[in-house]
Amino acid sequence: GYGMRVDFLLALTFALELWEWKTWEVVQYLVKPATEGEGRCRFAELEAVWPFTGAATIFMSHCWGGQWGDLVAAACCGADTGRVVW
Repeated sequence: GYGMRVDFLLALTFALELWEWKTWEVVQYLVKPATEGEGRCRFAELEAVWPFTGAATIFMSHCWGGQWGDLVAAACCGADTGRVVW
């Protein structure tokens, strides 16, 4: 139940202008700081994120050095906005 909806990933990427960030940078500078104050919980368990999670219907593999925007674009490709990816 910890997959992320693609509409949330897309909105987050636009709002924080993450398109050019490397995937590892998103983890290092966004996910880790956001979760450390919450007892190092999963990002999906954050109150602001939880409504956009669910059982994944798609699994995605990625390169930590790849661009976050490319990963989000691939997750969205041909997708219903409610698609849930892991």
